[in-house]
Amino acid sequence: MGEKLFIPKDIKIDGVENTYQGNGIYEFDTNTENKDAQARNEYIVNQLKANGAVVVPFENINAVERSVNSILEAHKAKKEALLTTDRYNDYESERVYQLQQLEEQLEKDITEVQKKYAETVALQEKEVANKAISAVDANDQNTELFINQTVNRLLFSDNPLQELQLLKIKVSAMADEKQLATVLNNGAKLLEAVKGDKEAEEVVKEIVKMAKASDKQNEYNLQLQMLQALKRQTITAPYDNYKRAIRNKKSGDII
Repeated sequence: MGEKLFIPKDIKIDGVENTYQGNGIYEFDTNTENKDAQARNEYIVNQLKANGAVVVPFENINAVERSVNSILEAHKAKKEALLTTDRYNDYESERVYQLQQLEEQLEKDITEVQKKYAETVALQEKEVANKAISAVDANDQNTELFINQTVNRLLFSDNPLQELQLLKIKVSAMADEKQLATVLNNGAKLLEAVKGDKEAEEVVKEIVKMAKASDKQNEYNLQLQMLQALKRQTITAPYDNYKRAIRNKKSGDII
């Protein structure tokens, strides 16, 4: 079993030649019997996670992708049985026909999996988008009143920077998601109140960043990015490799 990660931004790891591209999906075999390969993959996975990579959580999509291997392995077993059975020794034309039918069925099965994969990703995308819309909180009235009072003080303060430093302390003490969402929703209002004061503007940005860290939209936006990457992903690599091997096989080989 592998570990599938989404890379939000380009990541370069010490000791690894490749740069892992942002908005990409990568899978690593952390259960291989090759201990050196396992250790290397575990190192890469840990380093990527430490640099912002996250595990792809969509088991329904992963299951569809894994089905490509299951279909291919079942096909190979049936094919080997046809090639090695004595049943068609006197009817080689029938053996050839059965093999052709088997390959046609494989192609149909893979096409069906591709269709199911696209449908599953689309349904998951719709579900996440709906969750994101439902998660938009109405402003907390008390917090909004508090922010409006702060804005008024900033507009008439001789020391807006001090006012903002105090606000930063208060926001850092907030644990309620609705309160933090209200601060986030009023970030532009705070920024406008100190417009032109570069130092004060930076403190406002820090306050908004603190509020944004607990925003559920971050999680949903990340999942939507993952789903865009999954849309671009080709899931038929095992099948493509099999077909390539068929084209390149030597006489007598069983593939």
